[in-house]
Amino acid sequence: MRRLLTLIGLSLALAAPFARGCPMAGDTLWNLVAESDAVALVVSAAVPGRPDLFDAIELWKGSAPATLELPAWLAKGCSSNEAAPPRLVFLRQAGRRLEPVDADEDLSRAKRRELLVDRWDPLLPQALPACPSLEDLDVLRDRIDEAQRVQAGGDPAGRRRYLVENLALRVTRSDAAMILSPTDASGPPTPYEQALVARGFLDEPAADDGLLGVLQFLDGYADALFERAALRAAESALAVEEPDYWVWEALSLLLARQAPGASLDDFLAPRPNQDDSPWPNLRQAWAVAREHYRLGH
Repeated sequence: MRRLLTLIGLSLALAAPFARGCPMAGDTLWNLVAESDAVALVVSAAVPGRPDLFDAIELWKGSAPATLELPAWLAKGCSSNEAAPPRLVFLRQAGRRLEPVDADEDLSRAKRRELLVDRWDPLLPQALPACPSLEDLDVLRDRIDEAQRVQAGGDPAGRRRYLVENLALRVTRSDAAMILSPTDASGPPTPYEQALVARGFLDEPAADDGLLGVLQFLDGYADALFERAALRAAESALAVEEPDYWVWEALSLLLARQAPGASLDDFLAPRPNQDDSPWPNLRQAWAVAREHYRLGH
């Protein structure tokens, strides 16, 4: 009973910081490529008074005007001291509208027809980088091209292969983890798929929620190098002032992988004041469990 009450208390306490860490609502890369009419790399058009105008500098799918009217927040940089980088946008055509004109202007019908402009709505990704680097953009372009090729072929096995490859890549890892799981409808992971994902994480380790998806996908897969890399990533995420929503579950999975039957709940101290931050308690519990089971040795 004490374990149950402790777990319930911890879960409730973690709910608030977890909610703040969750990404905004959106869709997966696979679905965005399928449902968009165009995929473009855009930059601000730098028109005074029009922060909502963007120039499409590259088209990765479909066709779109050279200048697009999009939400103005896309023009903001990723930090206060940084100019807005190129942004990857997934676009759905939403019809046409007449561009407003000055009431004093005498325009013919033909001229008014020329002022009809296409309206485009951006489709939001949920787990892709908000501000990808140029190197990340190269990877994303390759994965978007591959998604179009696989979707055109209509091969279910191709979809599975594509998602596993994405789980192995840092840039698309969190996104692919939203779809793939050990109980995926297309079957459990094969040894080859698990080795591919483990190798990908070793090549590009990252302390983000993609690690949780990797740990779930690699259930039953043993590799000492991967275990150490995953342990370092999870502990790096735990060390920040307010860890993200996935850290507790990732630590629990790591403990269960290396000490079958062990539970992190057993090491949590009672918290008399449930309003206190749960993170110091979790850090202490992890430190004790790590030493007790000699994790990472």
